[in-house]
Amino acid sequence: MLHVFNNGLDLHTFLASKIFNQSYEELMELKKSNPKEFKRIRSSMKPVNFGKTYGMGAQTLWQRFLSLGQNRTFKEVEALHRGWDVTFPQIRLYQKRCTNLYSQSKAQNSGDLTI
Repeated sequence: MLHVFNNGLDLHTFLASKIFNQSYEELMELKKSNPKEFKRIRSSMKPVNFGKTYGMGAQTLWQRFLSLGQNRTFKEVEALHRGWDVTFPQIRLYQKRCTNLYSQSKAQNSGDLTI
């Protein structure tokens, strides 16, 4: 993800390029040739990027799409969910480390009643 920000790329378009197997440049060209389609594709990545950044699971992501009026199958949403993990594997590893550290800390302090 640092690559995206360090190179001034658009995060949502970048994710779409990876998930839909199109070049970033092709999608940016679509912004000029078919702005409505570009916006649809880019907007569909926003729930994935924002949700996954905060640890959203596939079920909740699917419900989010439905609440936005985007009728996707659960299987489609699972593919988007996995696609984000493949695109940004280091963030997923970081999230797992944080979860593990939190669990270990909670287990170590379970008998501590001090405030």
